[in-house]
Amino acid sequence: MVRNCFFTSCFCVPLERGAPRQLNMASDDMEKCSEMLENLLAHAESEPFREPVLWEQWGLADYPLVVKNPMDLGTIKGKLEKKAYESATDFVQDVNLVWANCMLYNADRSPYWKLAKKFQKLFEKQVNKALGGADGEGGSGGKNKAPTPEEKAKFCRNIYNISPQQLGRILQQLDEKCVRALDKSNPNEIELNIDAIDGETFRSLEEFVKDCLSKKASSDAAKAKKRKLGEGGASQVGSAAVSHEEPDAKKTK
Repeated sequence: MVRNCFFTSCFCVPLERGAPRQLNMASDDMEKCSEMLENLLAHAESEPFREPVLWEQWGLADYPLVVKNPMDLGTIKGKLEKKAYESATDFVQDVNLVWANCMLYNADRSPYWKLAKKFQKLFEKQVNKALGGADGEGGSGGKNKAPTPEEKAKFCRNIYNISPQQLGRILQQLDEKCVRALDKSNPNEIELNIDAIDGETFRSLEEFVKDCLSKKASSDAAKAKKRKLGEGGASQVGSAAVSHEEPDAKKTK
């Protein structure tokens, strides 16, 4: 069974953070990611995102309850330097997590929420220019574009409206294409990490879920129509019986 949809703004569970492994991001992508990060760090308004949120010092007792997977630009820089990213996609997802966490914790349209939204759009432009697509895999266009926090949240909600068999197909696809998004450490349940799904796989699963929901809606509509027709027929029979009895009633009078 699937325990949680693992996303910063939807059914979160903590991530285990051990010592980062050294992975093999292409050197060209590494250079581009480093340049994008340095531009963000140098931005005059990026100060709130440069270091981890000091929630204890600031008295934000609810912060770890709301933000289960904290991230900041300084931590991302350290991971880049330690070669802890397997691909540019992973780097892009971590940076987007910084903005998503801020918008999750702060009220909509508040100053910090607006600032995070501003950086989210700025970073998306940087990624499109440097990597050719927001998923960091170059030349993939909108089809493989990395999902926004809103799209992830919608996907997370939608998978609770599909059948267990259809959910099983999603897990099978992830096991084949993006196993890092599945945590099978507990033999009785599987945790699904939406943030770990690459852009291409996410778009494929998104289309599958949409198709499932569309077929479900069509099936529900057909059942409702059939039920309505059945009720209408029964109503007509009842009316006929009443109208048939009325003449007899008048004769009695």
